[in-house]
Amino acid sequence: MAQNSLGLDINDHYLSGVVVEQQGKRAQILARGSVLRQDGPEALGEALGQLLTELEWQGGRCVCGVPQSMVSVRNLTLPFVERRKIEQALPYELDDQLIQPIEELVTSYQVTDLQGAESQIMALATPKKELALLLGQLQQHGLDPEILLPSVLPMFEAVSRRFGSRWLLVVHGDLSALSVGLLYDGSCRLYRRLPYPELLELHSPFALVQGEVRLVSLEAGQQCCAELIPALQRSIDLFRQNRPGVGEIEDLVVGGTVGEEPTLCTLIGSGLGLVPEKLDLGPLLGLESDQRSPGPLDAHHERAVALALYGPEKRASYNFRSGEFATRGRLLASRKKVLSAGVMGLLLLLVLTVGGLVSNRQLAGRNQELRQRMTTLYQGIFPRATRIQDPYVQLKVAVQEMERSETTVPVYAGKRQVLALLADISARIPEELSLQVTRMVIDQQAVRMRGVTGTFNNVDAIKNHLSASAYYSSVAIVSATADKKSNKIRFELQLELGEG
Repeated sequence: MAQNSLGLDINDHYLSGVVVEQQGKRAQILARGSVLRQDGPEALGEALGQLLTELEWQGGRCVCGVPQSMVSVRNLTLPFVERRKIEQALPYELDDQLIQPIEELVTSYQVTDLQGAESQIMALATPKKELALLLGQLQQHGLDPEILLPSVLPMFEAVSRRFGSRWLLVVHGDLSALSVGLLYDGSCRLYRRLPYPELLELHSPFALVQGEVRLVSLEAGQQCCAELIPALQRSIDLFRQNRPGVGEIEDLVVGGTVGEEPTLCTLIGSGLGLVPEKLDLGPLLGLESDQRSPGPLDAHHERAVALALYGPEKRASYNFRSGEFATRGRLLASRKKVLSAGVMGLLLLLVLTVGGLVSNRQLAGRNQELRQRMTTLYQGIFPRATRIQDPYVQLKVAVQEMERSETTVPVYAGKRQVLALLADISARIPEELSLQVTRMVIDQQAVRMRGVTGTFNNVDAIKNHLSASAYYSSVAIVSATADKKSNKIRFELQLELGEG
């Protein structure tokens, strides 16, 4: 029986939707459309109503891609492979790396690789408040998507299945950013969003014209890609440093509006030393056409159609619809499990002997005593810790982190005292440059500094000032992203220590 699915791609500046009819392995597009989105909470609802009218949506399955600017991505390594232990330790790891408290975020993760007794993980996080507003707007228009995730990931996974066990880089350009995925064996190992340079915002190379993102200035597009290629290469190099098993990239696929312009494809390929291939998503998804189809798939709707066909045959890799945001079907299933467990528990209690109950009480008391000892030990080692839920797991993660970085603040880093490094950093950054350092880690090889400043130009200025120091062999910008709420720039620098 044929099933209609709606793929909804919500961007910061526009909404894009595709209705797909799927029967077995066959699929065809029935309708597609895009509308501009203005700023403000009510503007999303207006644009959504306009888009659903344009698509003539009558109801059915829905998968929604959230704005990529809402999502934080982290690659982690945890010292165990059991799912239960990963889910216990992951919140503590993310809480240390994200600006917002973990209690205010919804997370989703996937184990991308196993190395012995270690799990390599890609974790996503998005604010609960923003997700609740978005889901509320969708439900007001009769949409209750079973899956919510970053819109590019289903497209990345579809492309990766074609290349199998080959390291593949996918670059997809839209109205305001390049989305980049490093893929292997059907899964996304590294995902980054690279916003276009701040100076190009007034003269953007792309614009929404008649419902599609189009290139309006080739010169600006070339400048944009040329400036982002070094940032992309740095992200890949840093990922390789922390993942020794990552092989050489063999293939490059370029999609979106950037992929439609051969000059930009060639520019990206030459900058990365790879031969680019234009993304052709239709055959990968098994799309067919007949008289009902609105025409061949265009670059502007690639992410939306991949969303529409994502997840019905297998469990979705990522999904923000969990916990308090779970769909009604999942909540009902959870309640049934709870009821079944309750019945089984009552039956078990009926057959327990008095001696068994006494033994259970003794074991529970012993367990509580051991837990209290472990908690006291953890508090003695980490006196500033305020949240202790599973001291054994937290202690194991903390020990692994200390082994990896040797020590967070050593007395010496290489041949230099840490105080000398801190004094040098402070002296080289001008007082008039607004800067708030939120985290700094110093080990024997490098200084990693994370902070907040006013503009992208400030990030470049900080890098240039520190590059002049003889203490460092290189200074690299690991990341620099704009915070939509505060209009501040969050950045991370890595300063490799030299021999001098």
